[in-house]
Amino acid sequence: MAAVIPPGGTLLDTFKKSFVDVPVDAEKDNAISTTEFLEAAESLTTMFGTNSPLQCLSMFMMLIARL
Repeated sequence: MAAVIPPGGTLLDTFKKSFVDVPVDAEKDNAISTTEFLEAAESLTTMFGTNSPLQCLSMFMMLIARL
């Protein structure tokens, strides 16, 4: 299902979770929370499918810039 981009927003605004939201537990050898990681990964999948490869690359670069 395609993400609905809010007026004046970007695809990144539709992401439920970002990788920067994934907690890292330093006391447990930098373990990450599986649930939050999978939610962030699932959000990325909305970039693919309906957009051209160039649009996907552009959106991916915007995402990296936010990290």
